[in-house]
Amino acid sequence: MDNKELYKPCPCGSGKKYKFCCLAKQRESASRPALRVLPPMEEINEAEWVTLDEATIEAGKQECDKGLRLMGQSKFKQAIPWFRKALDRTDVVYTPANNLALCFYVTGKLDEAIAVQEKSLAESPLPNPFGLANLATFYWIRGDEPAAEACIEEAMGLPFPSEDTCIKICEVLARFKRHKTILDVVDASIYGEDPAVCLFSGVAAANLGKRARAMEDLRRVCVGNHKAEMAQRYLRHLQEKSAPHTVLGGWPYLFVAEICPGDLLE
Repeated sequence: MDNKELYKPCPCGSGKKYKFCCLAKQRESASRPALRVLPPMEEINEAEWVTLDEATIEAGKQECDKGLRLMGQSKFKQAIPWFRKALDRTDVVYTPANNLALCFYVTGKLDEAIAVQEKSLAESPLPNPFGLANLATFYWIRGDEPAAEACIEEAMGLPFPSEDTCIKICEVLARFKRHKTILDVVDASIYGEDPAVCLFSGVAAANLGKRARAMEDLRRVCVGNHKAEMAQRYLRHLQEKSAPHTVLGGWPYLFVAEICPGDLLE
């Protein structure tokens, strides 16, 4: 679908943009685990299925949604209790754990973030590339680069359920300056047209000296994206055949606050 179509009013009449209404619901429905959740085993016996009832799943989803709304308002501490409640209801579903770990990370509680993410990855039978990318970031911040690399390698071997997962994996790869790998990941995914994904592929191409690809992708970072100004600045440099004003002449992907949250830095 053309990017412009994604941001038109949703046909259902909700008043929201299509991307954030019915498209998001369709993707969520497609990725939502069935009532019987299969552990990641090649061979499995009927007795090894994990069962969840619809009411439990729905209750956990409602609490998780409340936490997500608070996260969207940068109220990370207030979101923590809602993710805890959602996780207590449906620990087999990893979404509350991923977001709870992020809230701990942003509020400077790195050890708690790692503990939550490790526990979820060990206990949930569902493949969780976003959670692995989360954990890679936490390990990287802690200084354990081999563990971080192992997590991101495992994450790249799993299917991406959403563009957010693709973005999160690109973010981790950016920390390691793995520019070619970012392009490989984006080109192999179905999210290469997403503006936030294009920011990473465009910057990766610039770092690799692929000027035409860099300009093509950075032009897709539309106005309203939180890195639109960065993309426009980089486009000017590329058009003028100049380098960004960095010490080593490289093209950064992340803002300072994205490299390490302020509370954690303190």
